[in-house]
Amino acid sequence: TIKIMKLVQQIRKSYFPTYFTIDSGPHICIICEEKNLKNLLKNLKDNKITNFIVNKPSIGAKLINTHLF
Repeated sequence: TIKIMKLVQQIRKSYFPTYFTIDSGPHICIICEEKNLKNLLKNLKDNKITNFIVNKPSIGAKLINTHLF
């Protein structure tokens, strides 16, 4: 966890805006613009971080007229 936090800080300082947030537990969410995604993934792989999931923004919240159950 600390290694990834320091890596993200280094990337932000040297290359492009990237940030992290932590949920409860050892999971870190890294946030960057899509134009920097390939470079971020390369940096992670170069630092032997290979277990990750890439997420993208969704369409957002919306009201629906049907009941879920």
